[in-house]
Amino acid sequence: MKSLLIITTKLDAGGAERSLINFLSSYDRSRYTVDLLLLKREGAFLKYVPEDVRILEQDKVLFYMYNMAKFSLGTASDGLHRDFLHGIPFVVRRVWSTLYYKKIKKLDRPTAEQQRWENSYSKVIEELTGHYDCAMAYLEGEPIYYLVDKVSADRKIGWIHNDYEKIAGDRDFDEKYFAGLDNIVTISDKCVDVLKKNFPKLADKVVELPNINSVEVIEKFAEEFTPEKYAEGSDVHKDDNGGVNARKHVLLSIGRLTQQKAFDRIIPIAKALKDKGVSFNWFVLGDGELRQELVSKVSEAGLQDTVKLLGIRSNPYPYIKGADVIVQTSLFEGKSVVLDEAKILHKKIVATKYDTIMDQVGDYPIKVVEYEPEAVAEAIKTALSEDMVIDMSKNYGNVECLEEYYRVIG
Repeated sequence: MKSLLIITTKLDAGGAERSLINFLSSYDRSRYTVDLLLLKREGAFLKYVPEDVRILEQDKVLFYMYNMAKFSLGTASDGLHRDFLHGIPFVVRRVWSTLYYKKIKKLDRPTAEQQRWENSYSKVIEELTGHYDCAMAYLEGEPIYYLVDKVSADRKIGWIHNDYEKIAGDRDFDEKYFAGLDNIVTISDKCVDVLKKNFPKLADKVVELPNINSVEVIEKFAEEFTPEKYAEGSDVHKDDNGGVNARKHVLLSIGRLTQQKAFDRIIPIAKALKDKGVSFNWFVLGDGELRQELVSKVSEAGLQDTVKLLGIRSNPYPYIKGADVIVQTSLFEGKSVVLDEAKILHKKIVATKYDTIMDQVGDYPIKVVEYEPEAVAEAIKTALSEDMVIDMSKNYGNVECLEEYYRVIG
């Protein structure tokens, strides 16, 4: 049995994190013992890590450099003893280096994190104790830098979960670290092409592995509860055929509240839907840096009773199952986990067009439209009123792709 280390930032309820939970729930226990290292030991999905996956305790320096100062004299919020005085210099280093590169030098986030790692973090963070047959950084950026610099392993694999050109910092910096990997994994044909174009010398290292989506895991989680929020504010109204319907239509979008997900597009789309006489509530699961800005825009548009930001939910699957239409408004994606999950639960889907979306449409009747509020609203209205031809008997999961993972991991 081989030893496998997986490194990621934290376990928020993002698409990559949900895919990781699916992998951890589904991999062949006779092949690997798995350790999980989180740079930030937090996230809504922590409770879904299987019991036989060992979550490594961070050394003190790693804790101070990545976790907010949730510790006081004596005991941290997680119940682990922390040396308060010992930690102060590292917390100061973290805060200063972050402010310096992001606020003073005004570097974009990926470049700021590269500079922070090279000039600050890498100089004080200790090497990880022990040796592994294989170690994987399951997210781009600092997990990869940590893997290359601080981990001893026979094989090292780094994941890029997005279109690299949309998230790139300093390419020369990344090339130096990518050269230290045995494989660079990404999640779609388009993302493979982008990596090979940007790093032609490393093209032989690039491989495609799809996000793992287990029907068994997702269907099990989808049955845990029925979202009460879906019933709130759903007064009796006329449905599209003139009959009485006791529940407003439920639209759902999921993702981090960042520029990439473009949830501000919801506002003009929602206005156009209202103009078409559609009765609906639009729920958004997720949190992020643009939350307050989005809350303000929703309020300014007078849509606070229609567009509802629910924050992060540790289990989004009952929300997907209970929705009438899943709506994706992204500017770009690597390969959307949300769309794959919606397909597994046989939901109607409307998505705005971006470079990689056709990689995962396949034979599923996703309505893909160029972003224009009126056009997207019309697509949603049509999806609500028509019977889309979805093969309810088809298994849209892909646990069989685990064999591809095993070949890469070794």
